[in-house]
Amino acid sequence: METYTRICKESNFHLNIEVSSPFLTTPFWLYSTQVHTQLSNFNKNFNPHSIITSNFNDIINSDFHDFNLIYTDASKNITGTGCAFISGSVKKLYKLPTEASIFTAEITAIKEATIYVESTHIKKALIISDSLSALTSLLSPNPSNEISQQIINIIANSKNTIEFMWVPSHTGIKGNEEVDLLANQAISSTESTVINSLPYKDLSRIINLISNKQWQTQWDHTSDNKLKNIKKTIQKWRSPINTTRKADIVTTRARIGHTHLTHSFLFNHDEHPTCHQCDLPLTIEHLTLSCTKYNHERSILNFPSNIEEALGETNTDAIFNFFNAIKVSNLL
Repeated sequence: METYTRICKESNFHLNIEVSSPFLTTPFWLYSTQVHTQLSNFNKNFNPHSIITSNFNDIINSDFHDFNLIYTDASKNITGTGCAFISGSVKKLYKLPTEASIFTAEITAIKEATIYVESTHIKKALIISDSLSALTSLLSPNPSNEISQQIINIIANSKNTIEFMWVPSHTGIKGNEEVDLLANQAISSTESTVINSLPYKDLSRIINLISNKQWQTQWDHTSDNKLKNIKKTIQKWRSPINTTRKADIVTTRARIGHTHLTHSFLFNHDEHPTCHQCDLPLTIEHLTLSCTKYNHERSILNFPSNIEEALGETNTDAIFNFFNAIKVSNLL
């Protein structure tokens, strides 16, 4: 929490963390979350939308004819994140932080619909969403997402009947189409209720992005660093799948530029070693780029023109092979 507070202060970034409720007030065996997914049997890419809509209407008329239908949806684009729900003539819009994930927006819409059911004392409600991941999270007795936890706590302690149903998006189901438009409007509408909190997972992702940005800025301003000449970004480089520890050591030391071969003189208080072939200072850069003794072996590195090409990520598999070929891998 201290790290989050410090980074937020340094970055002028202020959001609240959603309240976590990992322990339910009602044991999970005393209640059950009903999520209906019958329409998952119909692939909207292969089945006419009219068939999906017809089956949806049949399910509603046969199983939920006395339920209040509440449709929820969410939207996210480069300008922001929003969600909404529709219950009859009631329409509610919510604007979330731009950094919110689409999952957070979807589960937030479901939570707000659930709260609405409780506050208006609707006896039977069917909350309909096109987010299968959000609805599936409600089936866990101990979900990791804080908003899912809150919904389950509401359901577990509710005297009303609250059930959920998944529908495929953009298949002509009227309520789903209407709330989809409403969720898009929620991003910019002045009528939207502003929610300024996020689950921990969203916040941790944001903190990582901010931290990496700060780290990259520091790295950009780093000078007199041999590794900086090879690796311009802080992004993790790939490692060969079947590499050996020996190859890892040689590759890493070569990239850092500090090896026993080129820098042991510092421990012995000697003169900097020179290349016997060229009578120039012995460095990793000299060995990989210009030493005439190893012109043939340099083909292993694809005849690089600079140190970044020689020891960069694209040559990861070849670096150890090169130093092994010139018989200095045991000296690094």
